[in-house]
Amino acid sequence: MHELSVSGRWLDLLPIAERAWHGPPSGLPRDAVRLAAVLGTSLLMSGRVDEANTLLATEAARLERSGRAAEAPSLLVAAAAAALNAGHLSRSRHLCALALPATASGTRHFARCLEVATGFRSDRDR
Repeated sequence: MHELSVSGRWLDLLPIAERAWHGPPSGLPRDAVRLAAVLGTSLLMSGRVDEANTLLATEAARLERSGRAAEAPSLLVAAAAAALNAGHLSRSRHLCALALPATASGTRHFARCLEVATGFRSDRDR
């Protein structure tokens, strides 16, 4: 799945990620978080915005409630992108703020880009 996601082959990845998500749990909880991020991103990039937003928002909220959100910045930025796409600007801002302390520079950069996009959309809609 990793190779398909980094190469942007979302339509090829989507059925594989869906089967894995709906199949029996395997691996550690962090594996489920990675799978949620991959599936949610695949849904979003395939135009299934509402499904992506529902999945990613649910998983991000679960991580927040458990106090483990900082452990999953990739899921947080995916959830922020889905929230922005669905028009949930305050939620997108909140998720970006949670993801910004991430150590991965790519994740931080994407979170900052989403913050700019959220600000632009907020200003545009006034």
